[in-house]
Amino acid sequence: CVCAPTTAPADAFQFAPAVALTTPCTKWSYAIKSAAELPFAIDYAFYVAKNGRPGPVFLDLPKDLQNEIVTDELIQSYASSIPSIEHEE
Repeated sequence: CVCAPTTAPADAFQFAPAVALTTPCTKWSYAIKSAAELPFAIDYAFYVAKNGRPGPVFLDLPKDLQNEIVTDELIQSYASSIPSIEHEE
């Protein structure tokens, strides 16, 4: 299955609302928006799939992101952009 690139128009060939279609039958469905978030999304997908009652998860990975080279710098930049949750004591 080849997903349409993130730059494809909504009426593009092979465009389907994959996340919306898989949400009712999965524990978690998510569309990857940046190749840098892939390690985090995969980690979370396995966490959700294995915890509680085991079940399927779905990650939509567009074609252009499949071809993108992910570097440590790209991942660090993405990770630093995620707001942290501070716990009050």
